[in-house]
Amino acid sequence: MTSVLAIDPGAQRAGWSVLEQRNEGNPTHVASGVVHFPRLPKQKFQEYRMALTEHWVEEGFDLMEEYKPDVLVSETVPPLGANNGTQLYLANVQITVLHAIAISYGVKVAQVSARSVQAKIALRKQDVKVTKPQVRQGVLERFPEIETVVKKEMKAFERTDSIAVGLYFFEYM
Repeated sequence: MTSVLAIDPGAQRAGWSVLEQRNEGNPTHVASGVVHFPRLPKQKFQEYRMALTEHWVEEGFDLMEEYKPDVLVSETVPPLGANNGTQLYLANVQITVLHAIAISYGVKVAQVSARSVQAKIALRKQDVKVTKPQVRQGVLERFPEIETVVKKEMKAFERTDSIAVGLYFFEYM
């Protein structure tokens, strides 16, 4: 059996999921969630960065202890792009903390680009730009049992994006 902790990085909201695969069967959904850590009004940037780091140290150790994954796989956070370089920087802080904790546990660390995940997991027609709802539908097709939980988060995609990262690991890596 292989157990994967998959992460959709983000500073203020990050998705996580745990998937397991026995032998060559399809992966199963074990657990998933979204960690919220918003920046407080008027909170200085460096103060928030340090609080974010501390928060993810605690979250990371909790996830490692509870689920004991064999692999941590995350989407890469690009150095450029998006409309907010500060958020990319903070997402890199978050994911680097998790990578370091995984390495300290002897857990293999892997990364995959968001584009790769989208291209393989989304339900879409050929030559159509991939959207987050299409990725969500690809996840729900494989795990219909989580649809009730996901419907409560209709405007948030972190949970299903993290599951898509885990699926990509099992299906293509």
